[in-house]
Amino acid sequence: MTDAQMTFKAGPLSFTGVMTLHVQSSDDLEILEAGDGQVRKGRLNHVLDKSAMSMRMTMPDGTVETENGDENGPLHGRAEAIEHTGGRWTRTLEGATATPQQARLLKDPPIDDAMYPTALKVGESWTQTGPDGEQAARAVK
Repeated sequence: MTDAQMTFKAGPLSFTGVMTLHVQSSDDLEILEAGDGQVRKGRLNHVLDKSAMSMRMTMPDGTVETENGDENGPLHGRAEAIEHTGGRWTRTLEGATATPQQARLLKDPPIDDAMYPTALKVGESWTQTGPDGEQAARAVK
């Protein structure tokens, strides 16, 4: 998201500004078991989960304040075991116990089944293109 226009109102005060947010995410999925053309069990490594934000606000007195920041997401650098049984995904972090924020994220499905080919075969690979034209190679190990 680039140069999003923002307006904040707090009582009689009004703040306007611009915010840019860049999110990077790279996951490595090792498929350990497949059935009916879908992933059933695997290991999901969150190689990169990072966001960078910049904001420029015009204050009511006319001064301009800026804020910049980079932040790793809660799953950055963590790996998890995933399993799909009985129509539900279970996700378990490897290593240290999940923080409350990580535990909330682990309630959601780990992958979008539509992102993966319906016929999975060991040794095959494919490339997935993101919205900005970025490509990520995928392989079934």
